[in-house]
Amino acid sequence: MDKVRVSCLLNQILGGEDELFCYRVYIHARLWGGIWLALETIINLVFRALRDEKNHVRMNYVYQRRKHGQAKEAKS
Repeated sequence: MDKVRVSCLLNQILGGEDELFCYRVYIHARLWGGIWLALETIINLVFRALRDEKNHVRMNYVYQRRKHGQAKEAKS
C-alpha cells in the first residue's frame, strides 16, 4: 500500500478527512497548540531518527497544499 494512502487512512481512522495525517497535525498545531504541538514534535523526531528528514510534518503540509492546488486546477 502506498505511504500516502496509509497516512490518509490513519487520519480517517482518527477522525479526520481524506488528507495526510501530518497535514492535519500541522494545521491543528498552528491553530490550537498543546497536544498537537507535542505530536508534531514527536513525529518530526521519529522521522529525523529513521530517515534523517528535517521538518517532516511541514514537508507533508506543503505537499498536501500543492497536491490540492493541482487537483483544483485540473477540475477547472
